[in-house]
Parts: sequence; C-alpha cells; structure tokens
Amino acid sequence: MLSSGDEYHAVNTSQAISQINSGNVDKAVIHDKERSLNLDLKSPVDGHSKISTSYPADATQSIFNDLQAKVPTQTDSPPRSARATDG
Repeated sequence: MLSSGDEYHAVNTSQAISQINSGNVDKAVIHDKERSLNLDLKSPVDGHSKISTSYPADATQSIFNDLQAKVPTQTDSPPRSARATDG
C-alpha cells in the first residue's frame, strides 16, 4: 500500500512547541480527549511537513495559548474552539 503523504510524524512535545514558538506552523489541530496535537508546518523539519505529539493534561491550556499567539487564525474557523476537536 502506498502512503498518501498525509501521515503525521511523531515527535516529542518540546520539538512541537519549538515549531509553534518559531512561527513554523501553518495549521494546528488539538485533539482534547487524546491529548494530542497535529501540526502542519510551513517549512519541513527533518524532512517532515506534518508532525504530531502527545502532551500531559496540565499542558493543554499552555499549548492552546501558544497556538493562539503564533498561528494565524483562519476566517472560516469557528470562534474560540478553533481547531480543537473531541476526536
């Protein structure tokens, strides 16, 4: 079976946060129940333009705040719950 290229490469949380803080994130999706984060990067890192990570429950608000500060809001996104999903 061929890969579609839509798969996310697992990285540690600090690597994902580093990409957020450096402004290298084009799109982010937070999966609340799974405590995971998918990031589509503007510029690939280590050959990957899509990365994912899991994070501790107490980091959810901090990650959300970082994303709001660093990732441009898309006009077609729902207000306040932008990119947060339940699964």
